[in-house]
Amino acid sequence: MKLLLSICIPTMNRPALLMQAVNSIITDNAFLNEIEICISNNCSESNYSEVEQLIKSASSMCKINYVRHNTRLSLDGNHLYVKQMASSEYVFYLGDDDYFLPKELPKIVELVSAEQPDLAIFNGIVVDEDNVPRGNHFDLPPRVYRTVAETFRDLRDKGSFGSVLVKKNLLDEKYFLALHGTSHAYGCFWLSLLWQEQKNIPIKVMIPSFQGVALRTGEKNYNHIAVYFRDILFSMTVFRKYAPPGRAQLLLDASEAKYYRHIFSLRFLVNLSASGVDLGEIKKYHNLYYRKLRMKILLAKFIVSFKLYNVVRFIARLWHVSSGRICT
Repeated sequence: MKLLLSICIPTMNRPALLMQAVNSIITDNAFLNEIEICISNNCSESNYSEVEQLIKSASSMCKINYVRHNTRLSLDGNHLYVKQMASSEYVFYLGDDDYFLPKELPKIVELVSAEQPDLAIFNGIVVDEDNVPRGNHFDLPPRVYRTVAETFRDLRDKGSFGSVLVKKNLLDEKYFLALHGTSHAYGCFWLSLLWQEQKNIPIKVMIPSFQGVALRTGEKNYNHIAVYFRDILFSMTVFRKYAPPGRAQLLLDASEAKYYRHIFSLRFLVNLSASGVDLGEIKKYHNLYYRKLRMKILLAKFIVSFKLYNVVRFIARLWHVSSGRICT
């Protein structure tokens, strides 16, 4: 039977969490002949013997490709490598600390078979280190998009790693390599979609009605400040260079303006500080923005240090509810 879906998992030093991710895939074996699991172990120092034994035993149920590198790849390099391991038409990038919710993966396989979208972005749920749900990752209403303009406007900042199903041919290696070093090179599918619009190629992008995955809020293998104040800014430059002229550039204008409003907001800085991020590191990666944000950084630290964070969030939620908005 033809494989419908490749689940691509880059991993480094998280064998116990990878064990949960793999188990969430192989639990329901009714569809395992239609998928493959691709795992790229990025030269981990941790002991993976137990999860490697699980992979060996599970190989009798479904196709599993597992590679353990002897030298460490970059974050983007590992994402590219595991994509290259995939042999099906569709790729689902899953974080090694994330997992599929019970009975949700069969729905994803059916979505691929019945709908054949170019791209699907899942709301998912957020869980802590103990797998306790902490809310929705996104609160996007189920929808089908048929134009790149609407898709890009609404979802450009929603394609989080672990919540994206995409046609493999949209992960164009030319764009992937151009975005290397941004920590978000897997998002090269946006450039492919912008060019499809330029060529008048129809698209189909979906927000499914089911959540699909659990995304973990625990420790990450990247520096948040470096990502927000260096890597994503670099990716904007790459998008400008490789996107088609005309309408695509206007879409980038709007997207960049939205991003700057986000990272310059007090709410964003408070959320970062509350999660343990040192806001002083902004100076290391972008001194100009640090100077512009200095007063907001001090205020964010004050709110968090004096336990005002939860009070502010509670008031904000009440305001959003009373005004008919959704606070995420």
